[in-house]
Amino acid sequence: MKVYELLGRLANADPEALVLVFMPYADAADGAVLGDVIVRDDLWNHESGLYGARPYEVFYPGVPEEREPLYSNEKVERVKVVLIGEELGNFHPQLEV
Repeated sequence: MKVYELLGRLANADPEALVLVFMPYADAADGAVLGDVIVRDDLWNHESGLYGARPYEVFYPGVPEEREPLYSNEKVERVKVVLIGEELGNFHPQLEV
C-alpha cells in the first residue's frame, strides 16, 4: 500500500479511533494498538522472485543480499518505506547495528 492510499482510507476515520495492527491470519483477539510509525529517509530493497517454484517478496535495508541457487528471477528495486507497528524500537536509526 502506498502512503496516498493509506491517507485516502483514513480520510473519513474518527480521529479518536484506535488503530489496531494484526499479524497475517490473526483473529480479532490478536490485535494490538499501533504504537510507532517511522518515516524512513533511506532507501530499502524490495526483492522479489522465485524460491524453488514459489514466489517470494521481501523488504530490507542495506546492500542487496546474495541468494542461494534455489532462488531465481530475482529482482531488486530500491524504494522509500514507512514502517508501522506495535513497537518498532529496533528500527529507529540511532539503534540499528
